[in-house]
Amino acid sequence: MSEVHPPFIAKVAWLPARLSKVSGALAAVALVVMTLHIGAEVIGRKFFGGGFPGTLDIISYWWMPTIALLGLSYSELLREHPRVTLSLPAVGTVRRRVADVFAVLVSMLVCWMLLQFSITGAQESYDIGEKAISTIDVLIWPAKFMVVVGLVLYLLQSLVSLLLAFAGQLGDPEEIDEEGGVVDVAG
Repeated sequence: MSEVHPPFIAKVAWLPARLSKVSGALAAVALVVMTLHIGAEVIGRKFFGGGFPGTLDIISYWWMPTIALLGLSYSELLREHPRVTLSLPAVGTVRRRVADVFAVLVSMLVCWMLLQFSITGAQESYDIGEKAISTIDVLIWPAKFMVVVGLVLYLLQSLVSLLLAFAGQLGDPEEIDEEGGVVDVAG
């Protein structure tokens, strides 16, 4: 079925898969903490006359980037990113493989460009000690480094997806097992 031996892909893919699972778990924990933070803010405003200072800034600058960017690589591991598959059943195996490779390459190129800008932005933010000045001072630069970490993890997981696409084993999301491998749905 493929020119690339599956054990080779498994040897290369284990570290990005583990890192993606950890980052996905961290994003889930951040989502729970953000939800509790917002809930406490609402309860504080409703029953105690005031919420936590700086909640909007903390959510905007810390929780949202953390949740969104740390979840990217886990989504790629599970192939849960939106895909346009309307025409895929009509094309043959070779064309589908070419389309998969092309899609992953474009995704990696965009991610690489975002990563370059994010590294520069995070470094500049760190150098000036950037913070949001609101009801409290909220440091912004650590969250900008979280963006860099999320993009690096996504790029690593996309590299594995590229290897799978070249091998013709990228699979549909419903054909992916919990380890990120392709399930034999025919057998």
